Amino acid sequence: MSYKNPPKHTQFKKGQSGNPKGRPPKHNKRPPTLADDLRQELEEEVTVNKNGEVARVTKQRALLAAVTTAAINGRIGQQRLIVQLYSALGETAEDDTSTAEELEQIDGAFLLELGKIGLSFGAGSNDT
Repeated sequence: MSYKNPPKHTQFKKGQSGNPKGRPPKHNKRPPTLADDLRQELEEEVTVNKNGEVARVTKQRALLAAVTTAAINGRIGQQRLIVQLYSALGETAEDDTSTAEELEQIDGAFLLELGKIGLSFGAGSNDT
């Protein structure tokens, strides 16, 4: 036993790799996309006051209720948005036999459509 000469029982055996299990795999977890963040944000619940009753609903439902109320109250941009949403989702809303993968594709297409009509999620004008 000397410098650079370890004991025989700790040396690698002939024909054996130094690391038989190999290098552990690198976890390739992708960063969340904008669609992932938006979906996660819209799935969170908030407390709302509806007709004097306190209820917990998802942010998605609260957003749709706010847009619908604004459309009913005469906001032209919100009315246009409701019509576009209904026409984009009308045929899929009646069919409850869609798989989770199909719904993911529909949601992705829906987010693209929202981008095409210029819906912004930042602060600014509410009349989109």
